Amino acid sequence: MAARTNKKEAKEEKRILNNVAGDATVVLTGQVMANSIRVGNGVQSFRLDVAMKTPNGKLAHSFISCKYFGSDWDITEGEYLMIQGYIQTGSYDGKNGKVYTTDVVCEKIDTWEV
Repeated sequence: MAARTNKKEAKEEKRILNNVAGDATVVLTGQVMANSIRVGNGVQSFRLDVAMKTPNGKLAHSFISCKYFGSDWDITEGEYLMIQGYIQTGSYDGKNGKVYTTDVVCEKIDTWEV
């Protein structure tokens, strides 16, 4: 764990650890696949490309659907982000039957330098 540089960072670290202990908190880093789509009421929807190394050393990509409730950020294609949030599942009736969804609802978003 990196050394803390101030009390604010220590407080944020403690808050995150407390969330992990009681809630299902997700923290991901990745690249935005396309500009976000505003779906109403300040909700933005976007997909995050999260690259991971497999045990044999190759890269595997997961494309994660994300939602962000806020209009203070225009999420754009190519941006590298670190997101923190929780998983939300849902469903809707599509033309070929019921469609099940899984999204990460972002509570915190930061830019991430590669």
